[in-house]
Amino acid sequence: MQSVETEHHNCSMPDEPSTSSGPLTPGDVYFSPHEDDDFDTIFTDGRTPVAISPNHLKNHPLHKPTGTSEVLTFYPTMEEFRDFSRYIRVIEQKGAHLNAGIAKIVAPEGWTPRPSKQDFSDVDNYEITQPARETIEAMEKPGAFFKRNVTCRRKMPAREFREMALSAQYRNPKPNLEGIDIEKHYFQNILEGEPIYGADTEGSFYDKETNEFNMNRLGTLLDNTNLKIKGVNTVYLYFGMYKTTFPWHAEDMDLYSINFLHFGAPKYWFAISSEHADRFERFMSQQFPYHNEAHCKAFLRHKTFIVTPELLRSANIPYATMIQRPNEFIITFPRGYHMGFNLGYNLAESTNFATQRWIDYGKDAVLCGCSKDSVKIDMAPFMEMYRPDEHSAWITYWYGDERSEWVPKKKETNKKRQRAIICVTPAKRARLAASDGSCSDGSSGCETEESSFMRSLPGYIMSNYQLRSDSDGMLRKYKTNTKELRSDRIDFFKERQYNSGRNPEWPHCSVCQYFQPLHMMAINETVPQSSRRLIPTSCFSKTSEEDEKDEAKFDRLLHCSNCEVTVHSKCCSGDQPNSDEKWRCPRCRNKTDVEIRTASCQLCQLRGGALIPCQIGKDSTWVHVICALFNRRAVFNNPDGPSACFVEPSPRQHSETPSMPPLPEEYRSEHGDMFEHSRWECVVCHRTDVGLIPCAHCIEEDKPVIPALAHITCARRVGFVCEVRDFPRGAVMICQKHEHSYLINKSLQDYTNIKVGDNVYVEEEQCSSGTKHFLSGKILRVDKKATVVVDFLDNSCSRDNLVEDIQSCECLYCENGDHQYGARVKVVWDDKKVYDAYFRGKGIMNEYTIQLDGGPEFRTHGGLTAVASVMHLPIS
Repeated sequence: MQSVETEHHNCSMPDEPSTSSGPLTPGDVYFSPHEDDDFDTIFTDGRTPVAISPNHLKNHPLHKPTGTSEVLTFYPTMEEFRDFSRYIRVIEQKGAHLNAGIAKIVAPEGWTPRPSKQDFSDVDNYEITQPARETIEAMEKPGAFFKRNVTCRRKMPAREFREMALSAQYRNPKPNLEGIDIEKHYFQNILEGEPIYGADTEGSFYDKETNEFNMNRLGTLLDNTNLKIKGVNTVYLYFGMYKTTFPWHAEDMDLYSINFLHFGAPKYWFAISSEHADRFERFMSQQFPYHNEAHCKAFLRHKTFIVTPELLRSANIPYATMIQRPNEFIITFPRGYHMGFNLGYNLAESTNFATQRWIDYGKDAVLCGCSKDSVKIDMAPFMEMYRPDEHSAWITYWYGDERSEWVPKKKETNKKRQRAIICVTPAKRARLAASDGSCSDGSSGCETEESSFMRSLPGYIMSNYQLRSDSDGMLRKYKTNTKELRSDRIDFFKERQYNSGRNPEWPHCSVCQYFQPLHMMAINETVPQSSRRLIPTSCFSKTSEEDEKDEAKFDRLLHCSNCEVTVHSKCCSGDQPNSDEKWRCPRCRNKTDVEIRTASCQLCQLRGGALIPCQIGKDSTWVHVICALFNRRAVFNNPDGPSACFVEPSPRQHSETPSMPPLPEEYRSEHGDMFEHSRWECVVCHRTDVGLIPCAHCIEEDKPVIPALAHITCARRVGFVCEVRDFPRGAVMICQKHEHSYLINKSLQDYTNIKVGDNVYVEEEQCSSGTKHFLSGKILRVDKKATVVVDFLDNSCSRDNLVEDIQSCECLYCENGDHQYGARVKVVWDDKKVYDAYFRGKGIMNEYTIQLDGGPEFRTHGGLTAVASVMHLPIS
């Protein structure tokens, strides 16, 4: 049930996450205002004086911020106060949702929600439903607590509750404390006493005739639902006494909420902006890693977990505080985390509401699945009405057949390599050759033959050498292999072990290693001082400018003396330390032990590897270099040695990342906005996240509607290949479903059924006028030719290259001329030039020898253009 209480830019970048959200400047916020939202309401951050009457200020004194951020307080006029939805838009235009997870609205002077009553004497006659006794327990980690609720009565008269709350046993022992002293006294005595909270009781003390901010009829999107959800789109009452607590949580379905204090002692609030929500959730999972309830993917919705402000400060998570007094409203924003406690006997009421901005939160909300009382709202009607462009793909993915679960195949024993022959519907790939359906995957099991590439790496041994990755086998081991690297675990020793274990793998750089397939692993326990980079600078700059033509591209390797990660200088930091100088990576330099140990990637939520500071909106966090490299909303501060990066926040935040260098629109829009604006499910770890990496081949084949999506760190751990493409593609990922995609045949029965003796027409090369000319002829011979399938860097695919067209390869070994899947190769093309490509597999193609009428013999076996030019037509 609902309980509200319950060109390149070398830009400057802070070396560490900030503890303050910073000043709100016009350049920090973008918002699309409604035409009628043009009034300038009065508000303050608690530090700036406000021009209101002395009496109004006396009843509603400013709260001096005690946190690292500020809650904005608004003072609407009576005219402004009459339109609830409009005023919510206005306070968000002022950045209230960005400063903190809550905002305070002080009712206009003289306004009351119940003008028909002179006092609250009628409250004593109310019955409180299931008041709960609260106990708070200390957890293993200092500053972390767990709250339990036990229903003490089925019903309790409000009069009895009031008398109990004001008794010596339950009343506030120090009611005159102010500001930071209130917080200190609460947390110092948090384990003492068992107060009773009369929360979640249906009802309202508004007059029915009251129109302003009436929670029974706010007139927002949530009123359009056909169902009545108690406490969500109905009103709940909250009878509080001293120290009754609502632990850290965001609202059900990440909705807005409104809380009004009718009378009594104040409420004390703590709040965290949705811009910091991801980092706060990871932090909280680290504080309660072994608690039973913390295994729920949405465990904070249980409203049972508490941490002190000191822990938030140590983790550099900006938070704000606020005191709520009678006749004041607290608005909580979508995914804005908040907690608090009552300073004595009081009465409040609250409910949830929604605006159009909420839809983008509601459709992505992570829900608790372990409670029968968990709130779930069907988002399909909202998506259909307010997000028509996204509705079809969204509904098909989450409720249709497009999102198929990848279940690893059972491990087979006592069997040697099997020949996999697959012929399915043709993919939408370029330059497909005709085929007679005969296919070969090249896994012949012949004698191993060391490649010239392996011979160029003296001192290395082949640790893993297969024709292609065993993705199913790696998926079975995924959870075990990543258990100690999850963001909810803090084990720096295991993280150092992981980094150290990766260092011997060629090319040794933890970023470049992603572009060397796992089934092609070469090991050298003695890490050299330099090695070849596998990532061109254009991938880091995310622009079309070409790299210098340098085949070697060797770069110095740097080894962090603290976390043991190894990187190329130009892949991370750009530093050039002295040879005898101990070097630390950007994650480990000038940081406290707590900051180093708790750091994890914002984009994939894993630890290990090369991490750099990252600014996302107003949140200062960490990301893997490799995650930022693949993310189409991320840009590095320096492509020749990134030491920080910037990421565009989700549009639903209505915010911008300050000082972020521009991204080329061609790069940003290469895959559209669909993958960046919504949460989707990683096919490997099954977590839902914004900004997952789509499989490049799934997109090209246009099936399914939503391609396979994964965190790039998850993808590599199960054998997905990472490759380089020309701008605007940059770095791409290819999932396991395409390991045999080279066997997909173009449906060209008109041509593959051609036999010796058939009469055909052959299209001549086009003349300058563009006119097509055809020559007649007869098929003399049909020969089968072994071909190779490769993907070029310009994103084209060729199936008609002969085996001998591959000049060189970077396989660790070649088996009877067969190459390893995903190996980098150099291919001679029809123009006699040599091009870089990636090996996909081998096939068999028909080559036709044609006797032209009155002319020479003509032989064709080329790509789609050549084959399509052979017209199997009757000759009269």
